[in-house]
Amino acid sequence: NLSFSSGDHFTKLCKEMFPDSQVAQKFTCGRTKVTALVTEALAPAANAPIVSALQKKMFTILCDGGNDNFEKKYFAILVRFWDDALEKVVTRFLDAPVCNIANGQTLFDTLANSLDSRAIPWSNVLAFASDSASVMVGRNNSVLSRVKQRQPKVFSLGCICHLAALCAVAGLKALPTSLDDLLIDAYYHFKHSSKRCEEFSSVVDSFEGIAPLRVLKHSTTRWLSLERAVNRLLVLWDPLVAYFDREVDR
Repeated sequence: NLSFSSGDHFTKLCKEMFPDSQVAQKFTCGRTKVTALVTEALAPAANAPIVSALQKKMFTILCDGGNDNFEKKYFAILVRFWDDALEKVVTRFLDAPVCNIANGQTLFDTLANSLDSRAIPWSNVLAFASDSASVMVGRNNSVLSRVKQRQPKVFSLGCICHLAALCAVAGLKALPTSLDDLLIDAYYHFKHSSKRCEEFSSVVDSFEGIAPLRVLKHSTTRWLSLERAVNRLLVLWDPLVAYFDREVDR
């Protein structure tokens, strides 16, 4: 995963690596050429067999909009279909057009343009998968409601990961202490204090078989970080209990 700008550095690197080569000395492939090669040559060639398959068989659309603060917001579109050559269901990247205005109409228009411009028939759309936001799957004025106008028989899958996360969050409410608060408090207790980190490291060293790891940060808006943070907390649980017990006794 390298940026297109790395082409500027690679051109200079080739000249340094092969100073005795006339070919290397004349080699030029900066960011502009790299961008053109990838977007205008490699991408269409890689996309062609996917488009050909979608024009002939049923498939599922999986899409999600970007939520960053950059100037351009991309709308990622993936497709899932049966690959005859591999004899299994595969998920492939189709397109990532820019869509800076994220409402039901503009998102649908962006999706429709990606399909229509490739002559992919809506009758082949079997299912639609996205997150559970109302702008995506709401009953009225959503992307899904507009997809159903093109393909009334489409099945809405939702996002299994989001649904599982919501179930887990609901189950955690039965605990006497908020898991999110526990993870966040444990992380920030050590974050800005080298003294506390040093003292905790000495406690960890007294436990055999436990590596000197740090407490990981958990963000409630990035729910995929929860598993990593919980697993790390469980590894460090005994040292943490010993550390805080010592702090209470002081």
